[in-house]
Amino acid sequence: MENRLANAIQKSPKDAGVDVLVRSEIRDTGEWAVVDVIDQGPGVPEHLLPHIFNRYVSGTRREGGLGLGLYLARQIATMHGGDLTVESSPGSGARFTLMLPCVSSRRGAAD
Repeated sequence: MENRLANAIQKSPKDAGVDVLVRSEIRDTGEWAVVDVIDQGPGVPEHLLPHIFNRYVSGTRREGGLGLGLYLARQIATMHGGDLTVESSPGSGARFTLMLPCVSSRRGAAD
């Protein structure tokens, strides 16, 4: 989350906000926690979009980006049984969606 929020703040114009939406979803596979981070920046360039979660892919190398932040963020989400996805159109900002499976805090007698 820290990586996504920092990127969203960096990409958005100074007078624009960053939206963070938190919700739960029920799917065939159970209950999921879903967090959307939506920025008002320039969006992800079309040529980078299919590769944005690959190692060393960065649209900000000249600003010091190494191209590891989104790669690591998605790997961590995957290791927890979730995913990190992106939707973006050039000039319209980006929406990054983190989905993680919910785990019940209630334990039954058989646990």
